[in-house]
Amino acid sequence: MSDSEDNSSVEQHNDSDDRNDEERMAIRSQLSTLSFEELQKLKEKIGAKVYKEALFGNKMKDNKPKVFKRDNKNRPREMSSKKPVPMLQATKVKKKEIRDPSGTTGRSPGEAVRGSQERGHQSRAAAPDAATAEDQETVV
Repeated sequence: MSDSEDNSSVEQHNDSDDRNDEERMAIRSQLSTLSFEELQKLKEKIGAKVYKEALFGNKMKDNKPKVFKRDNKNRPREMSSKKPVPMLQATKVKKKEIRDPSGTTGRSPGEAVRGSQERGHQSRAAAPDAATAEDQETVV
């Protein structure tokens, strides 16, 4: 593109902005004669977004993201606090496996005690009232 083409496109854009401004001023002058109730009905009829655009114009925002820079190499980079928080995702956690410390495989701790009781062995857990010879000596 040449410079003359760039200038003509800018002029056309400015001309369209001028026409839009003139139309907007005409609309505002017409709306200034309406009562508040009529303005509310008009806003409900055409919609709030179109109403605001007709009344105030379409303001273009700069959609460029702001580039955050550090003041020097030792400082942290400034970040906007208005950034959305990333969505947290559910992670799979392995179910904790209960193991028997006595070494019997395939049994839970309760099953190991019950199994020894079935075979005729007594454990301290099975007979807490029975005192051994050592326990009796310390009591006396």
